Amino acid sequence: MISRPKALVLTSDHEEARSIGKALEDFALLACVATIAEMKFALEQADYDVVFCSWSYYRSTWGGALNEVRQRYPDLPMIVLSRDEGAQEWDEVVEAGAFDLLALPCPEQLAVALIEQAAASHEARKARKIMASGREASHRFAYKRSSLTLCGSRWKTSTP
Repeated sequence: MISRPKALVLTSDHEEARSIGKALEDFALLACVATIAEMKFALEQADYDVVFCSWSYYRSTWGGALNEVRQRYPDLPMIVLSRDEGAQEWDEVVEAGAFDLLALPCPEQLAVALIEQAAASHEARKARKIMASGREASHRFAYKRSSLTLCGSRWKTSTP
């Protein structure tokens, strides 16, 4: 498990960025960006364990940011940050494909648990992909090896 997950925070409000930073800095290594273009660049430059996006992100929408993350990094969890946590908002966020909705301010234990779950989910998905690609590669190798052996056996038996 990761000791301090790396988190990217997308918010276009400087005061909100400070507030989010204070709320989450003890639980994750944070980097803040203000635009989707900056978010894309940051994700290309470093590996992050979770992306946070402010509900009130006004240069686009949290849904637009979520689509960008899902298209490029489908296994990277995104948590939408909100000032209030209603059932309707939570349903909307989860149905759109986000990992969860976190209302700030929140109890410390909730923030820690959510960040750890998101980071663990990301690590598990990465590990699964690595294992699957390793199995696929070993199946291809085994197939080629058995084909070569079979061809070699035919060649040996067909020669006098």
